[in-house]
Amino acid sequence: MRNRLIDALSGQKVDYLEIRLEEYESTNIHFQGKELEKISSSQEIGGNVRALVKGRWGFVTFNRWDDLEKKVKEAVEIATLIGDQKSYFAPVEPVVEQLLP
Repeated sequence: MRNRLIDALSGQKVDYLEIRLEEYESTNIHFQGKELEKISSSQEIGGNVRALVKGRWGFVTFNRWDDLEKKVKEAVEIATLIGDQKSYFAPVEPVVEQLLP
């Protein structure tokens, strides 16, 4: 997962680019009257992408992990189309964390 995120972020011509992920799980239980018909569960990964280009933001959401690269490009394209200023950032030290499952 980490390598895929790094690959998706790499090489983009942006002032800032961020991917936020959300992993969710669902369980479905179906009854017909008193009879149990089906039990199923699923896990998905989705999230959002923010891109800043020339002072303007592009933002997209996704709910399929397979769409990650496409959605990064979309966010960058949106910001690029409307960007017409200089991007400014507050002078803060970055925080780097690695979260283990």
